[in-house]
Amino acid sequence: MNFFASSHSFFSQEKVRETMEKAFWDVVVDSLRGDMPDYSYLVQLVKEVRDTLYEMVPKGWKEEIINNIDLEILLQVRRA
Repeated sequence: MNFFASSHSFFSQEKVRETMEKAFWDVVVDSLRGDMPDYSYLVQLVKEVRDTLYEMVPKGWKEEIINNIDLEILLQVRRA
């Protein structure tokens, strides 16, 4: 593969990444706008982050992750 083909591939991948990130954040922001914001997507994202962190951290940190990223509090705020 020559330099130009490689550069084109990198820039194409970078453009796809940027587009996907923008689309992701557009969905998050749009779900929180308006008179009746929908926090369910945000709560689901926080849950995914918490669960991923839980799987990655040392055993001694697992309880701290669960205690400090409290989905129940987020759900209560969502209902308020």
